[in-house]
Amino acid sequence: MTNDFTTGWLVLLHNDEHPVLFEQICFVMDKYKLDDERVNEAAARVKSHLEPLKQVKVRSLRHELTPAIRELHTQRRQSLMSLQGQIHSLTLSTVTEERQAANVLNIWLGKHRGQLLSLGYTPLTERINEIVADAETDVNVSGALAALSLMPIVERLKAINEEFKNLSVQRRDELSQTDKVDARAIRQAADKDLRLMLGLIEANARITGNEAYLPLIQALKKFLDYYRILVQSRKTRRATEKNAKTNVLIVSKQEAAIQTDPVTESA
Repeated sequence: MTNDFTTGWLVLLHNDEHPVLFEQICFVMDKYKLDDERVNEAAARVKSHLEPLKQVKVRSLRHELTPAIRELHTQRRQSLMSLQGQIHSLTLSTVTEERQAANVLNIWLGKHRGQLLSLGYTPLTERINEIVADAETDVNVSGALAALSLMPIVERLKAINEEFKNLSVQRRDELSQTDKVDARAIRQAADKDLRLMLGLIEANARITGNEAYLPLIQALKKFLDYYRILVQSRKTRRATEKNAKTNVLIVSKQEAAIQTDPVTESA
């Protein structure tokens, strides 16, 4: 008799998912209660974590500013993509002055290329601050932006970034006023006892060969497998979305190059 319990993926569950899984496991343990003192004691320890896990679940509720912050982050990335795309397109311009100005900006943004669109909230905020500072203080950069009429994009990027920072600070301050909850410590303690319980069930089932363990094992695996597959599908989806965004950027640059290719234009 085997059950192949795997739990390494537990750390990847969201804070609103983790407590629900434990509630379901405790329900299963009550429904299929065994005549096994050690397993029942371990199950009681797992159940003792339900109350602390409620704090984790409440803490995970989304703040009302989160959707707006997420939207602003998307707008920042879109503005950066627009700026990068137009600069790249103008480096292929047949007008010498435009091409020279675009080359200045291409070198300027070159140190960030390949990183900007993959940065998280705080790193991207800091990087945009650097970009805006260059645009406002570096004569060569500001001159090139003005010559190509790209300064409005930078100004828009600055405004979006400032609003993003303000809302992020507001959300942080409001969250800091709530009760402090060490979600990681609570989850780690619960996971430790869950693994102990599952290990006892697995060991006892194999040693005794008692078929009475089978319904319990199957019921536990049903919930564990559901969340394991959920975590795996989420990882796969994120990887797919990341690759898709990269491909879109590559295609956009290729299309821009074709549209500004002198040979194509004269054909």
